[in-house]
Amino acid sequence: MFFRTKGNFYLPVFSELNFAIPMLYGPLLWYYTRTLLYPQKKLKTIDSIHILPFFIFLAFVLIQLVTNNAHKAVEHYGYPLIKLAITPFYLFSVLYILQKHHRRLKNNFSYKGEMHHFWLRWITIGAILLWIIACIGNIYQTFTPADKVLTGDFYLVSFLAIYMFILGFVGFNKTEIFQQEKREEEDIADEDLQETEANIKESTDSKIQTSDAEYKELKAKMEVEKPYLDPKLTLTKLSRRVNIPSYKLSAIINQKAESNFYDFVNKYRVEAVKTALASGKLSEYSMLGIASDSGFNSKASFNRIFKNMTGLTPTQFVKKNK
Repeated sequence: MFFRTKGNFYLPVFSELNFAIPMLYGPLLWYYTRTLLYPQKKLKTIDSIHILPFFIFLAFVLIQLVTNNAHKAVEHYGYPLIKLAITPFYLFSVLYILQKHHRRLKNNFSYKGEMHHFWLRWITIGAILLWIIACIGNIYQTFTPADKVLTGDFYLVSFLAIYMFILGFVGFNKTEIFQQEKREEEDIADEDLQETEANIKESTDSKIQTSDAEYKELKAKMEVEKPYLDPKLTLTKLSRRVNIPSYKLSAIINQKAESNFYDFVNKYRVEAVKTALASGKLSEYSMLGIASDSGFNSKASFNRIFKNMTGLTPTQFVKKNK
């Protein structure tokens, strides 16, 4: 049908629909991110206002189609400027939600995993890069007198092809999205997170008071009972181990240790590794074995955390203290 319209490429109705559909990308990604990271928060009727621009623009281009002014609609009525103006608000909003979620996890978990949704950050950053390329292409075509109708599409589709390949590689190699065991662990962790946040929310009416004695008691239990050796330790689990309510435990760590839960626990793990290295265990065990016995659940997280807290890689630390 496209090639039988005597050059009027935009005549078919589906072509006009194709113009409007990209206006859904930002809102749908925003909807998805909210419901994924905050499943307890249901979408409300008022949230449907975010897809209203799509229907308005779709109606606009269809009217232009019926009145045989489709080309005029495309060239002179803000397309694709309307998409370039609306989409970034949703993309940067998604990054903000992800960053906020990352802070939530660091206050409740001692390990990093699929719950951080790094793949979703990849998708969002890729969409932002795509938006930047679209902006540059639109500016170039606007200030270039020659007719380059497909120039922007050429660069966009080229970038998209490369990016989708990279995204697929990262998705299949870095994110264990097909393993049932991992999904079950994530569900359990998400339940712990919701339970902890519910307790904290109930206790935010007045500032939570903590004392030095409570902090000393917590440190004593950490050193004697060594709960940090559990690679899947969460704030809820530690709360049960030390018999302190999760909201109170979070406040003690934040106020007295001036740290989040993630850094608080991993500091003990790093010290355990340093003690093991100082006692000569490296002659009997591998570095990864020592890290695993100290509570780290992966080589990558161990190397990253150790360097962040000591300023040296494990290998550099061994050489320096040999």
